Amino acid sequence: MIRIALAYGKYQFHSHARTWTLLDKCLKDTIYNSLIDHLRGLRIIAELTEDSDKLLISTVYWDFKLAN
Repeated sequence: MIRIALAYGKYQFHSHARTWTLLDKCLKDTIYNSLIDHLRGLRIIAELTEDSDKLLISTVYWDFKLAN
C-alpha cells in the first residue's frame, strides 16, 4: 500500500515533510480502481534523508475525513 501511495498519491510539501495521500481521483483509471474504497485516505508522511536518495517514513495513517 505504501508503494501505491508513493506512486499514485497526491504529493504535497509541508514544513520539511513530504506527504502523499491517496484520493479517488488519483486511483481512477488505474489498475487499482477496484480498490478505491479500501485505499481512500491512506496518507504517508516522510522526509528525505541527508543523502537525498531515501525516504524516512515517519507516519502512515488513514485520513477518514476525506470525501469520496
